[in-house]
Amino acid sequence: MGNCIYCGKPAGFLRRKHRECEQKRKRGSFRGRPVEVSQKVLVDRGILAVITKHLYFHGQKKVFRVRWDKVVSFMPFSDGIGIQRDAMTAKPQYFITGDGWFAYNLVVNTANLG
Repeated sequence: MGNCIYCGKPAGFLRRKHRECEQKRKRGSFRGRPVEVSQKVLVDRGILAVITKHLYFHGQKKVFRVRWDKVVSFMPFSDGIGIQRDAMTAKPQYFITGDGWFAYNLVVNTANLG
């Protein structure tokens, strides 16, 4: 008499597993969860331009423009600023300028003009 390889209970003569245990195992009772890790990564170096209607970034790898009404929030840092776009899958974008206080005030006041 053998024991079930899944649950350890007696399985019967010459059997090594229960049908219920095997079906449960095949169904996929174990559900893994993805591990989310967030980190800041340097994507590009370039020029950050603040205009009355848009925020422009021009680098060697990336070039983009963000309208002020599409920015949800601004985040001040000691050495730069961060913005959060108004999009479903948008991640925060960080810009290191060297003077975070000046950059934050410039961006927030320019966004409030429009």
